[in-house]
Amino acid sequence: MLENLALRQQLALFRKRTPHPPISSVDRAFWSCLSQAWPRWRSVLLIVKPETVVGWHRQGCRLFWSWKSRVPLGRPQKDADLRRLIRDMARANPRWGAPRIHVSC
Repeated sequence: MLENLALRQQLALFRKRTPHPPISSVDRAFWSCLSQAWPRWRSVLLIVKPETVVGWHRQGCRLFWSWKSRVPLGRPQKDADLRRLIRDMARANPRWGAPRIHVSC
């Protein structure tokens, strides 16, 4: 509950719409009282610029898409001609099975 109260107070400070919102005496009194009631109050105190949050988001997107477009691991695919040859052999000789087709290629 105290964490929600602290986050709401930070949002109220951001809504002042000034480049550097002044911290009033009421804000100071709030954080002073909160520090007495809650020893871990500094874990939720985080005042950042909106550009910082946008930068974090862009960095996260870059990391995600670089991970998403990485080179796949595992065995590389065979050439299309070889795959076509294997399919043709399997259709032409349905009783051969995979071991005999492996030996033929």
